[in-house]
Amino acid sequence: AGGLFVPVDSQRDVVDLIQAFALPVVLVARAGLGTLNHVALSLEALASRKLSVRAVVLSRGVPGSDLAERDNRRYLEARHGVEVLGPVPHVVDAQRRHLAFRRALAPLVPERARAR
Repeated sequence: AGGLFVPVDSQRDVVDLIQAFALPVVLVARAGLGTLNHVALSLEALASRKLSVRAVVLSRGVPGSDLAERDNRRYLEARHGVEVLGPVPHVVDAQRRHLAFRRALAPLVPERARAR
């Protein structure tokens, strides 16, 4: 969706839409450098509205990885007590990238739903 505070219209942001539906959030964040601050701020904003976070999914937006990526998952899980999935690899082909996200998100989907 582009971020919690991306406008949906002239008065509401994505976070307002999330709140209206009252569903658990799956927050997607970059896998590497910058994600600790981004995720912490996003989790704080969601908590202030009493919105539940089901998981954080780390995603590589560019080929390769950086050194920060090695520790980000462990840090986010320990510091924030949230399930962290991924990282989803950088894949140029849209269909293959879609499949990579499906694999990463599989732990959130009940077994019976995955068979469909």
